[in-house]
Formats: sequence, structure tokens, C-alpha cells
Amino acid sequence: MVSELKNIKIKLAYDGSKFNGWQKHKENDNSVEATLIKAIKNIINEEIVLYAASRTDKGVHALGQIVNFRTYSDINLSEFKQTLRNSLEHIYIINVEYVPTYFHSRQFAIGKKYIYQIWNSPKIDRKYYPYCWHLKEKLNLELMEEYKNLFIGKKDFKNLSRSDKKDTVRNVFDIKIKNFYPLLLIEITGESFLYNMIRCIVGNLVLLAYRKISEENSYKKNLIAPAEGLFLEKIYY
Repeated sequence: MVSELKNIKIKLAYDGSKFNGWQKHKENDNSVEATLIKAIKNIINEEIVLYAASRTDKGVHALGQIVNFRTYSDINLSEFKQTLRNSLEHIYIINVEYVPTYFHSRQFAIGKKYIYQIWNSPKIDRKYYPYCWHLKEKLNLELMEEYKNLFIGKKDFKNLSRSDKKDTVRNVFDIKIKNFYPLLLIEITGESFLYNMIRCIVGNLVLLAYRKISEENSYKKNLIAPAEGLFLEKIYY
């Protein structure tokens, strides 16, 4: 008797400093995707195609990445979760569940939330380097609060990205700036984002806070914030 086709959804976190980005470019490369596929195949002994909600760049981290794959395996989900978790380094499996076979982690997403971390102090412990942008000069947070509104709403973000897509209109729902001195968090929530769009927004907010660019120049690709400060926090469905 042939087993029924199932669709398994996984929520995971990973340390982007240990990988060459999410996307696999060749077999067994140092990508999150290739590492995860290999681990899953070793458990279920089956070829799979892995679909991810977001393809993060090299150095970018995830706190709530969502992936799914279809399989005929009858493995117990609790056993699968624990075995997969134990077989991975720098990737943490948060949750595993069955979803309808038509579910697709990227196509069904209706929003994404990212966090960008800035360490705003002259001194920093070296262990934090892979997880934030170190800015020694004090940022003007009042200016950042004022200028963040320039990037909220449905707009053409073509000049604030490195995207080659024809449709460059995106909807940014909200930007929150949270000060936990010396750590500054910039939370950006939107429907979807272009390539490097969030890092361009953060870079321009920093330049505006330092009064190094004017409001008129805020929709140009003036500065791309480093990848290491960026975290994919949540996918909305």
C-alpha cells in the first residue's frame, strides 16, 4: 500500500554568520538550505524539495523562518523533530507540523517582519560583531522616529533595493524603533520586500539620523546596512 502524500511545515531559527546564505547553489554547499535538505534526507531516506518563505542573504539570521516539503514518509512527527534538531548545528528546529498539501511557505505568506540590530556605543564586545551593526557615534533617535515615516506605506522602492524585478512597488506596514541602549532595534513589517530593501532603509535612516543626507535624497541607495544586523523574525499567514 502506497503511503499518502503529506506536507510538513517547519519553523526554524539559524545563525546566519555560520552559512553562505539560505539558498543552495550546488550540492552540499554551506547554505542553510543544503544543510537542512541533507539532514532531512538522512532521516526519511527520500529526495525532497524544500520551499522557504524567505531566502536570506549571507550573514542574515532567522528567528522564525518557515519552510515546507512534501513527503510519503510515515515518520512520527515528534521523533522527526527531535532527530532533526539533534543532527543540526547552528540551526534550531522550533516546530514541526502537518499542513494541507496545497500549502506553500512563500506563496501563502501575507507579511514578514524583520529586526535590524545596531550597537550604538564606542565599545562593543567582539562576540556581538556577527549579530549587529556597530556604530560608535550616537544616533539622533528623535530624527529616526521622524524620518521613519518616509518609508512606511505603499511606494515604489526600486531605488532602495538591488532588485531587478519589474514590479518594485511594496507595502511597508510599520517601522518601530526600540532603544535598549546600547542596543537599538529597528522592526520593519511589510507585505514583502525587495532584494536589500530593508538594509537600504536602515542605511538611510542612519544617514538621516547623522544629518548626512537630506529628506530629498532619502529614496536613493545611499548606504546598504551590513547583513549581520538583520534578523528574519516572523512570517505571517
